[in-house]
Amino acid sequence: MLTIQDLSFAINNSFILSEVNLELNKGECICLFGKNGSGKSTLLKCISGIYTFKGKINLDGFNQEQRAEYFGNLGFFFPDSLYDFLTVKENYIVFLSYYGIKRSDVGKCMNDFVNAFELNDLLNAKLKTLSAGQKQRVELALAFMHQPKLILFDEPLNNLDIYFIDKFYSALNNYLLKHKASAIIVNHDVTSTPAWINKIGIIEDKFVKTTDNNKQGLDYIAAKIYQK
Repeated sequence: MLTIQDLSFAINNSFILSEVNLELNKGECICLFGKNGSGKSTLLKCISGIYTFKGKINLDGFNQEQRAEYFGNLGFFFPDSLYDFLTVKENYIVFLSYYGIKRSDVGKCMNDFVNAFELNDLLNAKLKTLSAGQKQRVELALAFMHQPKLILFDEPLNNLDIYFIDKFYSALNNYLLKHKASAIIVNHDVTSTPAWINKIGIIEDKFVKTTDNNKQGLDYIAAKIYQK
């Protein structure tokens, strides 16, 4: 599904990521951890095409030069990426149009995820009137709507209470099982990692190291993150 080979990214000749290698199979989900500034969000922005990098990324047989196929298979959640002056539904219409989805089909695309994130009462509200948690739910729901094969989540738990954290993980698990899709979640809270997630990893010293999602792996990553 996703193969990253020797990915490096630098700003002013200072490397943030160096020779990163990562593989993710169909249906797999990985939670990535690391201290502030370790390069977690940077890696997602390289995968999503926001940053230019050295190395290779292959998504379901396509690279970023094959723009329609590559980016059509990619979904992502980056906070504060929608239009404040539009309503929730108007935002969905606009962003889904980027994937070639007609206005008449938006309702069908929205339905499952509007329900999953309990957004029916917010569809006609302008985004700027919503709380931080409500905005986050709106943006998380959108990441699923065009049925991507890989979804990137940059700190999706911020601004969510425990109830909606459970809702998010449930919606994601169901989606991955149904569509044989994959996901990368950047997170800070090691203890919140659900047992169903296949892999966990840490970005440290510009590299990515992955391990199985079990007590030993979680303890290892927690020790790395929380050590002084």
